[in-house]
Amino acid sequence: MPGTIESRHTFPQTPESRTQEIRAYLARLLAGPQFSAASRRGQLLRFLVDHTLAGDADKINEYAIGLEVFERPASFDPRIESVVRTEFSRLRQRLRDYYAEDGLRDTIVIEFPPRSYVASFTFRDASKLRDPIAFPEPARAPETAPPSASHARRIWLIGAIAVPCIAAGVAGVMLWRQHVSNLVARQPIDAIVVLPFADYSPGHQDEYIADGITEELTNDLAQWRDLRVVARTSAFAFKDKGEDVREIGRQLNVDAVLEGSFTREGDRMRVTAQLNRAMDGYHLWSHSYETQSNDTLAMQDAVATSISDAIGRIRGGSPPAIHEPTGNAEAMDLYLQGEYQYYLRTRDSLVKSISLFQAALQKDPNFARAWLGIGHAEIASVSMTVTTQNDGFPRVRDAAQKAIQLDPDLPDAYELLADATYNWDWNWPEAEKEYRHAIELGGGAETHARYAWSLATRGRFAEAHAQVRLAAQQDPLSVVPPFEEFVAYYFERNQAGQQKAVQRMEQINPQFFGGPGWALVGAMARHDCGTVVKDVPLFVKAFPKLPLTQTMLAFDAVCKNDRAGALREIKQMNVQRTPHYQLAIVYAFLHDTDNAIGELEKCADQHEGQILYIKYDPFFDGIRNDPRYVALEKRVGLE
Repeated sequence: MPGTIESRHTFPQTPESRTQEIRAYLARLLAGPQFSAASRRGQLLRFLVDHTLAGDADKINEYAIGLEVFERPASFDPRIESVVRTEFSRLRQRLRDYYAEDGLRDTIVIEFPPRSYVASFTFRDASKLRDPIAFPEPARAPETAPPSASHARRIWLIGAIAVPCIAAGVAGVMLWRQHVSNLVARQPIDAIVVLPFADYSPGHQDEYIADGITEELTNDLAQWRDLRVVARTSAFAFKDKGEDVREIGRQLNVDAVLEGSFTREGDRMRVTAQLNRAMDGYHLWSHSYETQSNDTLAMQDAVATSISDAIGRIRGGSPPAIHEPTGNAEAMDLYLQGEYQYYLRTRDSLVKSISLFQAALQKDPNFARAWLGIGHAEIASVSMTVTTQNDGFPRVRDAAQKAIQLDPDLPDAYELLADATYNWDWNWPEAEKEYRHAIELGGGAETHARYAWSLATRGRFAEAHAQVRLAAQQDPLSVVPPFEEFVAYYFERNQAGQQKAVQRMEQINPQFFGGPGWALVGAMARHDCGTVVKDVPLFVKAFPKLPLTQTMLAFDAVCKNDRAGALREIKQMNVQRTPHYQLAIVYAFLHDTDNAIGELEKCADQHEGQILYIKYDPFFDGIRNDPRYVALEKRVGLE
């Protein structure tokens, strides 16, 4: 029963001596790689064992565990957040796996009975533990007889539920291990996700390092050309969620899940990592790394090399060489801080990220990835209207070119250069070469998505949809692939496809403006004023501060035949500096061709990305034969 201590010793022991033995055994267990004291499961195991030995069974509940082990706030509700149940389930499975292999000869066994967080302890007599399996000797089969199918199934049961059904001695263990190896070989790792590493440092002040380790491992694993590595957006959707490995595998369609943690206290740093099979949660590999130095660069290199080697042993083949982005630890730390600020995606954080990337370059002028970081932050600043296209795109191109000069094998640098070449120079042939080269070098989901968007503006819709599918495979929980897919369906005038893309955006993120926003754009393009009048108030209520909201209000006025109201909205759009393209749309609906084309010419002057929509955008079907419109198409390279 829970909390009991069973003994198979042949000599008497006092309860106090048994408790001391258990504590000493727990310390040894937590010092090993399977249950690192710094890992989430190690901390959970210590908490449960300590409270069981102290007789505090009444204090062991999900709420107490959530507060004391997982540092949840007092408002933590275990009925809503499943982190305790999920991690406890993993801990129980880890114990089973451990005692089925590495812990076969341990004289103490820690278990947790069903539906209980209270530990039970079994003492085993070392003299009766045969090497290596402490189970009764089965009837000996003839040495020349091959193992039967039922015999092989019983071998699997040892690994799955630790039941002593077959095998004795070293031969039994070898057969079991061979069987496990065969199982792994039959289910190779073709797709993997690196979950966000947890930051267990005091006060969580090193979250940027934990996130950086996750990002770097994702980049390193992406060097396996035949391994699909899930992109950051989808991986970080599970941050602090405590989801079961099998559910993560189902949602992301991966074969394996890599997770871990980072801890730094003073000069001591520790990283733990483990690889689990997604199909059934089977533990494939784990390791811990510790150093007394603050050299995060050396730590990351050791972790990346070890994990890459482990995956190579499991799936076969030689792991790719790990390419150090910089040899300067200070530069790397500044870069990780900049990357953390970049992913916060606020106006202030983007400015901070550029400053941190520039500081990293002062430490190491040859740090190509820092230039890449500047380029990404600059293009994000353009998309968030922190800077104008005229200011931002030249800096994007400059950063991309410098990154390529320093490291010609950086796929993201070519994707950034392609974005600038197409949006700024309107040079499609050169931009397409750069997109394709980025993909040849292993460009990820964002590269495929951006190339898809560009192809759609050229009327190459089948190719655009193919690129969207590749992006969605790598980043299934990102709204970007369906967002770009809507563009292709919209230009094709495919209403069913538009609805599918909108539904996917809303399924991934119900709070994202793109789903309802694109739905209204599609309705307006079809002159479905009933939908526009019905849904615009809902959009305005949900997204009151977006520039697009003012455009929706103008749509509403147009649909209500309120020309004066539409003109008032245009005036307000000018005050808010709404993109010229959206102003042109409203003028087109008001049959004001001169102002519509005038706004499109301003759009081209400002290099707004939407100017590349004009070849196929149904909003302008009524004016596309105007000579000025035809000339504008030619000006931006869409003739």
